[in-house]
Amino acid sequence: MTRLFLKAIVIPSLLLLCSNAFDYFLFCQRWPETVCRFVDNKKNCEIPKNTTGFIIHGLWPSNIKGNDPSFCNSSDHKFNPNEINSILPYLNQQWPDLFGSNEKELFWNHEWSKHGTCCRESSIIKTEFDYFNGGLKLRNRFPILDYLSHKNIKPSATQTFDFDDVRNAIEQGVGNKVNINCKNEDGISYLGEVHICLTDDLYTEDCSDDSHHTCYDKIKIVGYNTNSVVV
Repeated sequence: MTRLFLKAIVIPSLLLLCSNAFDYFLFCQRWPETVCRFVDNKKNCEIPKNTTGFIIHGLWPSNIKGNDPSFCNSSDHKFNPNEINSILPYLNQQWPDLFGSNEKELFWNHEWSKHGTCCRESSIIKTEFDYFNGGLKLRNRFPILDYLSHKNIKPSATQTFDFDDVRNAIEQGVGNKVNINCKNEDGISYLGEVHICLTDDLYTEDCSDDSHHTCYDKIKIVGYNTNSVVV
């Protein structure tokens, strides 16, 4: 199913009545070492000791054109930390706040209020628990570090990899085209984020061809809390 088809079947009156209508989900995983390397010096960035691999940045309802929905009736659907108590250990490990907030829930509050409240057009994600548990399931469904390792692309303090090799390894694992964003320094790209595009019922689809990557031909994936680091 393509995005074009998805847009074609949306009832026009629904678009007028529901400000939280959207075309697809953008599931974003990020490499925490790169996040911390390039963070504003005014912020403390700390990777939890029990965290390995890519971590979740967010699950975002998105549109092909125009503004993405945000803060959809968030005052009527306020973040309730009790709703996610049962999955808290997994969130701390796989969807952590890297910036040392004394109240870790502030990050999840932001993600739910801005993005999660706009998911109600999805056939699968209806509640706060659905949103965060769904993100955890997607992270397990798309083990990006495994995709790379299968192609002998492993985190390293010194080694660089061809961008096309990295992209191909991830796309073969996902089964569709993805978007890859990097942070750049001294002519070297550092792998930052991988964006996977999903239908509203969480089937993968190609990310848009007109999305540009922010990576050079050679990229680094510098290791952190993982035994797979190559020095």
